[in-house]
Amino acid sequence: MLSKITSEEFHQYLDFAYELAMDPARSGYPTYTDRIKTKEDFIRVAQNGLSGEHDQILLYRREGSVEGWIHYFWEPEDKYLQTCVFNIRKDTDTAMEEFLRYLAEHFPGYHAYLGFPGENQEAIKSLYAQGFACDETSYNNSLFFDTFELLPAQGDVRRIQEENYQDFRILHAPYDAEMYWDSDHILGAISQWHIHVCYQNQLPVGAIYVRYSEPMLEIYGVDFSEDRFDEAVYRALLTQALNDGKLSGARYMTYFTEEKQQPIALDLGFHCVGKYLCFDKQL
Repeated sequence: MLSKITSEEFHQYLDFAYELAMDPARSGYPTYTDRIKTKEDFIRVAQNGLSGEHDQILLYRREGSVEGWIHYFWEPEDKYLQTCVFNIRKDTDTAMEEFLRYLAEHFPGYHAYLGFPGENQEAIKSLYAQGFACDETSYNNSLFFDTFELLPAQGDVRRIQEENYQDFRILHAPYDAEMYWDSDHILGAISQWHIHVCYQNQLPVGAIYVRYSEPMLEIYGVDFSEDRFDEAVYRALLTQALNDGKLSGARYMTYFTEEKQQPIALDLGFHCVGKYLCFDKQL
């Protein structure tokens, strides 16, 4: 059974929820096992579930016992919904079925996104059974700038701002339909982003875009001309993003890579947290 959490229950089960967050086999994404996010971060995010206009926490009960804590948020304008905590001690498949029925009833027409570590096989199998598609499988990586030394610059890499944004849009537009952070959304919040484009013969051939939310930075993606991965371009872009992050004074960087990108990311200083799978479906 699912029920909206009360203030009293919030304080009663907060430690329980955080303990589950530290077990990748019983929790969802974003993970708190990345050595970046702390218990204080977990509490801060959880408090949005009590006071946020578009956040909600549900408790999952089984035979009278609280077995899980589910926190999700939604954006009415975009009909976008995402879980930010899905921590279940046992009976994950039953909790998932009940939660998805709840969403279908209360958020028809919304596009729901749920992410999980590769270790949470029960949640993953349940999502497949409920008709969700896995639209991303990647490696979750962390980098700590206190031990990172600046790297020699490579290639012709330039910072993108409003005046030269078209060079980034050329590379990013083919992916606009696949993600929330499309070209228009990024431009509308460009002060939160550091974007770099790599050029060859004065033409844009690759881009990297990093969202700044200090002390943690996140690489949201790397785009290539005609979607052709180029190792030299990739290494030049990643080098620039890391140097830029170091000089900004940030403490951490998180990055989700494809398999072909992973060896270079590790070579440049990232530490692998684990595998990440993202599922989506229109309700």
